Amino acid sequence: NLRGYKVINSIYPQARIAVDGAPLSFNVGGSDYFNVAPTMDIPQTYDGNTLYKLDFNTPGRYLFYQMNWSDYRNFTLTGIDIDLLITGQR
Repeated sequence: NLRGYKVINSIYPQARIAVDGAPLSFNVGGSDYFNVAPTMDIPQTYDGNTLYKLDFNTPGRYLFYQMNWSDYRNFTLTGIDIDLLITGQR
């Protein structure tokens, strides 16, 4: 719902990465207005072995996430679960 103000608490990527491959990097951000660039948090890495979730505290009405991969090998992303809190509405 676009009327609600939201906060991303954490994300749970479901990805398969090669054992010796580079980790995936996730970055999330938010903005209160659709024509304003999102304010981004610090990127966090996910390797699937030591981390099962990435903690963020990103508020905004319009949310954004970005995933970066800096390796030449393949990876498989089957889904992302997002722990989202709606704190208020218009």
